[in-house]
Amino acid sequence: MIQRIQSVYFFVYSILLFGSYFMNFSFPENPLDLPFSEYLPCLLASFSILIIFLFKFRRMQIRFTQFIIALHLVVFGLYLFSIFQQNINIITQFSPLVVAFLGLIFLVLGLRGIRKDEALIKSLDRLR
Repeated sequence: MIQRIQSVYFFVYSILLFGSYFMNFSFPENPLDLPFSEYLPCLLASFSILIIFLFKFRRMQIRFTQFIIALHLVVFGLYLFSIFQQNINIITQFSPLVVAFLGLIFLVLGLRGIRKDEALIKSLDRLR
């Protein structure tokens, strides 16, 4: 169902990432020369919006959420790598790091909500 709490978590995650894109939170002088690095937040936010509409397919929703969490961790790791590679003061990059960390928390909470729904459905099937 779209009105479940995990839909709110995924929606907040997408707002955070779209907001970070428009606030120009991008990689500082990308050492890996990724040509698409400025579009990664929008791509992840689009994936989270897609997860909201996969509510009828909970197992696919769980797998897709796990994929997005892994991709988010890779992007977060690349961001930290680029900060430490260039010896940038981490205090100046505090806002993007907070957004990335909050985004990860919302993804994990969304995954937890989907798993609770899956457990509820399994328990109801057991009673029949």
